[in-house]
Amino acid sequence: MPQEVPGELPPLKISVQSCYGFLDMHSGYLRHVTHTENEVNELGDAAESCTKAERRVKRLKHEDEKFDEEHYM
Repeated sequence: MPQEVPGELPPLKISVQSCYGFLDMHSGYLRHVTHTENEVNELGDAAESCTKAERRVKRLKHEDEKFDEEHYM
């Protein structure tokens, strides 16, 4: 019978909390960000539990929605 080696599995996520920032060294900084929202903290406290891919999708979606051609004209 022919056999095949399975491909690599995605890393196992065992924690609800996600790391972010340079080299994924930070976590917990955005827990209470809903009280001080600004343009930098647009994900709010959801940044603590989103994966990198989810944060990227949300960021790109927000940038596309917020883009204003008139501003740059």
